Amino acid sequence: MNGRKLNRQAAEDAAEYVRAKMYYGEGAGIRRRLIDATVSQKMYTVPGYEEAFDKAYAQQDMAEHAELARKERIRVDRAKKIDRNVRGLLHGNRQSLTTGVAVAATIAYYAHQTGYDKVALEYSKKKYQKMRHTVAEWNNARKDAKK
Repeated sequence: MNGRKLNRQAAEDAAEYVRAKMYYGEGAGIRRRLIDATVSQKMYTVPGYEEAFDKAYAQQDMAEHAELARKERIRVDRAKKIDRNVRGLLHGNRQSLTTGVAVAATIAYYAHQTGYDKVALEYSKKKYQKMRHTVAEWNNARKDAKK
């Protein structure tokens, strides 16, 4: 491995190592073990990697990585909640739904049973068409004013 490639790889690994170190919650331990195994293997097999990794690790901004880890945890948790809600709706498992989704699903169910969903859809279509017409008029007036 040439010097530039070695340094780039060491910098990428150091950034991932720090991100894994700052990450918390479900799956954090596995993530740390995986990157640790990768780095350890490269330290033993690639000449000069250990020095390049240590140098890149020392240059990492720990506060930035901590913030990124916090944001990543929020993203992962949101995705997990959405997945749980979708699966609950698809399979009829109401116990796994969050309160908001359960309320919305109940309202949608009763609206469909009473036929109000069709009334609401028609009303929404009319309002949408009226809004589109108003925006088109506004755009035409703006174009005419520029001429």
